[in-house]
Amino acid sequence: MRDRTVLVLALDFPPSIGGIQEYLAGAVSALGPSTVVLAPEPPFPWRHDLGPDVRVERVPRCPRPLRPLAWLAAVRRLMGQSAFCSVAAGHVRLGPLAWAIRRLTGLPFAVLAYGMEVTSGGHGALKRRIWRAADRIVAISEFTRRKVVEAGAAPSRTQILHPGLREPTRWLTGDPDRARRRLGFSGGPVLVTVARLDKRERYKGHDLVLECLPGVLSRFPSLVWAVMGDGSDRMRLEIRARDLGLKERALFVGEIPPDERPDWYALADVFVMPGREVKDRDGLKFEGFGIVFLEAAAAGRPVIAGRAGGAPDAVAHGVTGLLVDPTDPRDLSLALLRLLSDPEEARAMGRAGRERVEREFVWEKLPVRERLLFDPGGGAAGGGSGGEALPPPRRHEGAGGGRGGEAPEGVRPARCRADRRRRRFQ
Repeated sequence: MRDRTVLVLALDFPPSIGGIQEYLAGAVSALGPSTVVLAPEPPFPWRHDLGPDVRVERVPRCPRPLRPLAWLAAVRRLMGQSAFCSVAAGHVRLGPLAWAIRRLTGLPFAVLAYGMEVTSGGHGALKRRIWRAADRIVAISEFTRRKVVEAGAAPSRTQILHPGLREPTRWLTGDPDRARRRLGFSGGPVLVTVARLDKRERYKGHDLVLECLPGVLSRFPSLVWAVMGDGSDRMRLEIRARDLGLKERALFVGEIPPDERPDWYALADVFVMPGREVKDRDGLKFEGFGIVFLEAAAAGRPVIAGRAGGAPDAVAHGVTGLLVDPTDPRDLSLALLRLLSDPEEARAMGRAGRERVEREFVWEKLPVRERLLFDPGGGAAGGGSGGEALPPPRRHEGAGGGRGGEAPEGVRPARCRADRRRRRFQ
């Protein structure tokens, strides 16, 4: 019998920083001893904080042409050391490797889907084959799930696993005075945005905030907008802020250490990131979910987000914050003025957001095992969203009856063939 252990293949994993890395770290910490992670070797020594039972193995660094061989060698080594019930590809780019493992061992595989990698980035034909071949696709939002289905995945094999927070209470520990001193700012309302300033990620909506600030400042002249993050688009945004006469009101702070982020949420009166959907030559780009919305909510701050991408999953409109038309500066201005003019409503939304995070977006309370583990007997490890049964993993191509049927009479069962392949692979 197979162990109930999942092999997680991760291109993006701590200590590197980003939304995917944080998502995978949270999911792995929730799975605990049911997980072995295989990820690239970091450029410096790092000890993970994912729990004593989480095992993280590394693919040695090597020249790019040799990386596929390095991954295959690492997988072969792990297959010889452990018995797994399934494989989870932490990115569609690792889908071909997970697919190959299924062909060689019979292990079902899941692919995690975040957002833009589904709708942009090239390799469309290969990605469509991966979405169709996977036993399960785990999307971080309903919007991403729909895009995966549009790309060819069977709806019955798509599931949602929202992001969560590992330590929601840490976001309540911020010191606003420390952030205020760094700004050199004495007082007045503060808007905060935490996001990369990458020219490839202009969909996050920094430019929309700049366009609506002059009107908001006419009502709240002491207001400042503090922008956390850095990247290739920062200079363009700073020039635009200067042209609008906002040099002293739009403050680009740059990158901040993760342990200082609670200070900036504590300083905020409103967290704002009005993301939109942008279509360019590379495809459709959007915010797959927005973990920063959960962080701000956990800190008790009202949130303003764009009604686009996966943000509606993260922000309950009129309850934990407001969703706005991300193409209309006037709509964003009205939302900002509403919350700044009514501090009591803003505080109520902040409280509701914190309660919602504690109730729905803590990793220990999310259905991680049900999404990423497969039953050793061949079915799903648990129910789907709402408790419905997940479809069993399909048999891999070339094993007996093909994609989904039973082995024809006189043909040895697929499991026996898979066992022989696994022994050869090891």
